[in-house]
Parts: sequence; structure tokens; C-alpha cells
Amino acid sequence: MHLATPAVTLITITLVIGGCSGLPEVPGCADDSAKKSVINIVKRSEEAPADEFRFELDYIKVTDRNERTGAYSCNAQLYIASRDERIRYGNIEYTISESAEDSSRFIVEVNVTHRR
Repeated sequence: MHLATPAVTLITITLVIGGCSGLPEVPGCADDSAKKSVINIVKRSEEAPADEFRFELDYIKVTDRNERTGAYSCNAQLYIASRDERIRYGNIEYTISESAEDSSRFIVEVNVTHRR
């Protein structure tokens, strides 16, 4: 299956995820739970068939860390892949922060800029 090159689009989505019990620690940019949350958000927003495509994050970096709140700002390259090929889908920025209402939960906000 050939993957079409997407047009430029910006998507912003916020998701609240549960943390572990005990003292909360905001997961880092490359943390497995953070990456899974980001990819799940993108999958839902793109309505990609799970059995045909998979999304991958690569070149993950921390762009900012708020020492007071523990929040992370992150940047990565987003790829979409099928069995036959993998293309760079766009740039992705995401933030991971503690929920103000419930310190055992985290908020993940995702911005995706598709490439032309």
C-alpha cells in the first residue's frame, strides 16, 4: 500500500491520563507511557485504521522542563508506516504536566504539524 503525503495541518488535542499511586512524577518525553499516549491521541485524531498503519515517534527531545511544576515540553518527528514503507508524517510537539485537580493524573497536550 502506498502512503500519500499529507498536507500541512495543525492538530491540538489534550488527554488526561492516570499516574501511579504515591508521589506523582510527571513522565518524561521518551517515557513509554508518554509515547503511547501521544500516539493514541494522534491515531484518534487521524482516524487511521490500526491494522493498516502504525505511528512512530523518533528523534525525541526535551525542549523545556519546568523545575517548579515538573512539566515537560517535547519535540519529535512523527512517522506513519505500513508494511511496505515509512514516511515522515510531520513534526510533533507535546507537553506533559500534572493535573491541577488530581495530582495522580497527568495531562498530555499534542500539536502536530503535517508536512507537505
